[in-house]
Amino acid sequence: MANLPDVKQSTNWQRLTWIVVLGLTAARILALALNQTGLYLDEEQYWLWGQNLDFGYFSKPPLIGWLIGGVTALAGSDSVFWVRFPGPLLHGVTALLLARWAHEALVEPSEHPAQTGFWVALAYVTLPIATVGSFVIATDSVMAPFLAAALLTYWRMLDRPGLRLAILTGLLVGIAMMAKYAAIYVFLFAAIAAVFVPRFRIQPRHAVAIVLATVLVILPNLIWNLTHDLATLTHTAGNAGWLSEDKAARFTPLSILGFLAAQSVVMGPILFCTVLLIYLRPVRSGQLALIAFSLPVFVLVGGQSVVSDVNANWTFSACLAATPMAVIWLLQRNARRTLWAAIGLNCVLVIALPLATMAPHRIVVDDKPLLARYLGRADMAAQILDAARVSGATAILTGNRAFLADLFYEGRDSQIPVYSTSATDKVLHYYAQTYPLPDTVDGPVLYVSRKEFAPNCDATVVAQLNTVGGAYEKRPPPSAYLLDPTCLEQVRYRE
Repeated sequence: MANLPDVKQSTNWQRLTWIVVLGLTAARILALALNQTGLYLDEEQYWLWGQNLDFGYFSKPPLIGWLIGGVTALAGSDSVFWVRFPGPLLHGVTALLLARWAHEALVEPSEHPAQTGFWVALAYVTLPIATVGSFVIATDSVMAPFLAAALLTYWRMLDRPGLRLAILTGLLVGIAMMAKYAAIYVFLFAAIAAVFVPRFRIQPRHAVAIVLATVLVILPNLIWNLTHDLATLTHTAGNAGWLSEDKAARFTPLSILGFLAAQSVVMGPILFCTVLLIYLRPVRSGQLALIAFSLPVFVLVGGQSVVSDVNANWTFSACLAATPMAVIWLLQRNARRTLWAAIGLNCVLVIALPLATMAPHRIVVDDKPLLARYLGRADMAAQILDAARVSGATAILTGNRAFLADLFYEGRDSQIPVYSTSATDKVLHYYAQTYPLPDTVDGPVLYVSRKEFAPNCDATVVAQLNTVGGAYEKRPPPSAYLLDPTCLEQVRYRE
């Protein structure tokens, strides 16, 4: 087995790190240009936010919408490539920041910090979640560089206490929270670290400065929530299952096993097993600090998995500390074969995923494309828009969030307005919140639904939409009804 490259000199490690990270980032951007998949419905929604800039949105803080809006405006294009373009850049920047953090603050000079910085960057940029995040646009990707920068400035503040670094740390945490509320975990991390590691017991004025700077940044979003019925906060709580009355009934030992299996996919099985091993046998204060900055998320989300469904990426903020922790632990033990194996195994996805996106219809599992969720959406939107034009509809109405996302993005150049149905007791999604059916509509409306609709007014079935291929494969085919305006009250509150 080859030895690790000799990158002990500061100039060498920085040069090699930049070459590797920028080279992989450039390759990912090239692969994006060759990508044959369409946007997923969340990505379509983020794009729409970018066309309607605000301090908050129904389900997420606003930074991802601002970013997409800025990139597409500068590019002069709303294509899939430009919507996803920030992804690989964000993860590349995050890798470089984590490398600097590891080199500067996480290891002793005798432990070859230059070598550590390089391998931390390589390990992070090849994580499965970083690879996937480089081919879709997601809030984790937008949060990552700001949260990584906040960790770096926080560690610097521990060595050189001062208000400037405290304020900068708070500002970075605030920006990260404007991408995803999960960045707030950093306060929990710091509090737990302070309990176990004396070095992390910062001066009260510095702690106050961090909190105030964070609040200053997120204040516009807090005000937006207060003026919009706490929409984002309520949605987040509901998504986590905190508002559900049936919690205990979900507990099974398999839920924890499923959670652990999902995390091995997020980080890669070898790195994640290394992290678990470190949790079981910590020995150094530096490891205790990194444990404090990662383990609480795994515990909280793992506990959440027995209450309601959780997404594997909900632990992403923990990866920013867990990845350097695992790499440093392996290097300290001269476990070169394990480190090579961990990164090499993750590189399988680094290579396979871009190839899969270039020919998404050829990789089939259970008679369905593996990347089906990214396929067929443009076709569905085209069918609905064609039905509206042929039938002479003056507007399109549906309560299906996926159809709405497809219609707004794929039909962005269409002159036919699109509206959402509502619910009587709550706001269902961003489209119902922002584009509800108006009280009056001039002319007939095309109503699209998967549920059978038996009108007792002037309505005509004008199309049975095709769901063959892609995201809508094997789902009930939706019907398109042409409704007279007098019929609209029958469907206004249908989901």
